[in-house]
Amino acid sequence: MTRTGNTGMVVTNVEGAFHNNFFKIAYPNYIIFYFLNLIQTQTQILKLAGTSTISDLNHSDFYRIKIQLPQLPEQTKIANFLTAIDEKIQALKQKKTLLEQYKKDSCNRFFHRS
Repeated sequence: MTRTGNTGMVVTNVEGAFHNNFFKIAYPNYIIFYFLNLIQTQTQILKLAGTSTISDLNHSDFYRIKIQLPQLPEQTKIANFLTAIDEKIQALKQKKTLLEQYKKDSCNRFFHRS
C-alpha cells in the first residue's frame, strides 16, 4: 500500500524492489485487501496522512487504523466468495476478448471474399 503521495493505493501481485513509500502488508486472504479499499478505510487513511502538499501516512498512524475482522470461518467464507467472483470476472473478460476476436475475424472473412 502506498504511504506517500497517492496515499492508500493498494497494489498487489508485484515482484521486485520497492521504494520506502510503501507499506508491505502480508495478508492470508482477500479480507485485508478489500478492507483497505473500502471508502471508509480510504477516508480514514487520507485523514491520517494529513493535508500537506504531499500526504504521508507514517507507521504509527497506520497502526491506529482499526480493523474489525470476523471470526476465521467467516473470513474464509468471504474470501472464497470474493475469489469466486474474481475468477468469474476473469472468465467473462476472457470470453469477451474471444468474442471480439471472433467478430473481427468474421468481418474480415465477409469483406475479403474473393
